[in-house]
Amino acid sequence: MAADFIPTATVQDYIHVSHGVDDEQINDMVARARLWVEGYTGLALVKREFTEKRWPDYTGRIKLYRGPLVSVDEVKYRDHEGVLQNYEPQAFPPDVIISGGLNSAWPFAPSRELEIKYTAGFEAIGDIDQRLVGAVLALVQGEYDSGHAYPDSALAAAQNCCGFLRPI
Repeated sequence: MAADFIPTATVQDYIHVSHGVDDEQINDMVARARLWVEGYTGLALVKREFTEKRWPDYTGRIKLYRGPLVSVDEVKYRDHEGVLQNYEPQAFPPDVIISGGLNSAWPFAPSRELEIKYTAGFEAIGDIDQRLVGAVLALVQGEYDSGHAYPDSALAAAQNCCGFLRPI
């Protein structure tokens, strides 16, 4: 998956690799850096499926952990008899907020838990704000130069690149 996110040759050019560094090692560094950026921002840089067990907050809405939202694929809950039921909430991708269905009410679930399967992320690297790509590259550069993930200078650079998206 890392090679699909940023081409290995692009990363090698960025970190000025002229000798034969293992492509798999670089792809592993990209994958780790991508996960760091995703955790820091709440964005899924690579489109994929997620599952969360959540319940609406006091406003009656659920804010999903990863965005941008592509689709809500399935919502299930157990009714008062313990039978698994499907539910269709309202969703307006790419917004990560979902709310009750057409009647604006969530179902009654004694467990106060909904299992939500959804797809989130960007279709292509060109859809991603380049500051986020820069954050990934800064982390890879830091790991490559220092031999460990992540030196303070790489973290500071990554935070500067993607801090504009960090929730306040």
